[in-house]
Amino acid sequence: MTTESALREAVQAWLGRVSARLPDGDRTRLLGYSAVVGVVGGASAVGFELAMNAVGTLALGTDEPALAGVSGWRLAMPVVTALLGGALGIAATRTHKPRGIPDVIGAVRGEPVPLDARDGGFSVAAALLAIGGGQSAGREGPIVMLGGTIAAALGDRLALPPHAWRVLVAAGAAAGIAASFNSPLGGAFFAMEVLLGSFAVDAFAPMVVASVAGTVVGQSLLGDRLALSFPAFSLAHPRELLVYPVLGVACGLVTVALRSSLRRTGQGFERLAVPEWLRPAVGGVAVAALAAAGLPHVMGNGYALLDALASGTVALGPVFLAGILVAKLATTALAYSGRSGGGVFAPTLFLGAITGQLVGEVVGSAAPAFASSPGVLATVGMGAVAAAVAHAPVTMALMIAEMTGNYAIVLPLLVTIAIALLVSVASDRSSLYVQVLLDRGLFA
Repeated sequence: MTTESALREAVQAWLGRVSARLPDGDRTRLLGYSAVVGVVGGASAVGFELAMNAVGTLALGTDEPALAGVSGWRLAMPVVTALLGGALGIAATRTHKPRGIPDVIGAVRGEPVPLDARDGGFSVAAALLAIGGGQSAGREGPIVMLGGTIAAALGDRLALPPHAWRVLVAAGAAAGIAASFNSPLGGAFFAMEVLLGSFAVDAFAPMVVASVAGTVVGQSLLGDRLALSFPAFSLAHPRELLVYPVLGVACGLVTVALRSSLRRTGQGFERLAVPEWLRPAVGGVAVAALAAAGLPHVMGNGYALLDALASGTVALGPVFLAGILVAKLATTALAYSGRSGGGVFAPTLFLGAITGQLVGEVVGSAAPAFASSPGVLATVGMGAVAAAVAHAPVTMALMIAEMTGNYAIVLPLLVTIAIALLVSVASDRSSLYVQVLLDRGLFA
């Protein structure tokens, strides 16, 4: 008997014992399985984050290149890691492209999108290299893929019926998001609103169980921390609320610009006469060139830079912020369309925060009586762009509140999200993730 066969039999025997101890009833058993994938999904998300930071430290000398900057020979590392990631994500997978959130959405909504363990593993490895190497990409897509693939393998072993299998896959993804952001409600609603596309009652309990389990694991391994430390919202005068509709329009326009950039860049790559595995290197060259030119702010997910901007530790003028915004749009489009393996969720948070900071500084200079804190506007903008891209207003309202520990911010956040969504939907009726599947001919 091979080691793999022995391991498989041991896992199946353990699952059998777990299943036998659960009370009778399919729903109760599904809750038990959700707790299992919650623990495993949460641990996987923590492992991915630690591995990503290790790659960044090894390749760039820092796991926060957007804040710390990169110089010397390390400027070549975004290109090197992009080439390695391209080989893994494109040449080594059966589908010849890294997998991500759209694949999980297709699987849990009953479309013929298999969650292959081999493709998932290589996709995650490609993402580690891409994000750790400084590409403008996010950890959330790979974490969702990782949690969903693990849950899919478990569901296959248990021979779950299709509906229960789909719920379990979404629960695994929810656990990863919850652990990554220390956001149990955000993780659960992300799975229902973005992945399942439904707030069905029978899916709610498994999502919550998995998200809570994932959050507990994340807190146990990383500590009970806020994902972001933005300032608390306070309203000095009701007229300050007039700024948020303006911010909503700005966030909606940034969303439209992002999707247009992704579309046009993707079309450009299709016409590019180079092997597919070389395409991620284009994004690596772009971020390396910008870092060499004094603009490392576009590298990686940029969370540390957002914290520094909101707290006032780092001050950037409106012109420089506008430059970062344009550069981040370009580098995100190159990384995503070049199939680097990273996700687009973190870049949308970054773009929204920069938009909010920019609006705050412009309004503060032009009409101080109407200005809120730029840090608060950055927090609201962060949620608005992410919600408009993913068509996830409930998820982002809850997630931003949990991530910042600031529930008073929900009022201006909902107003801004609503307007940003209106602007975005006027241009694109479907979310970015669903549009990817529509382009493949699914959901027909």
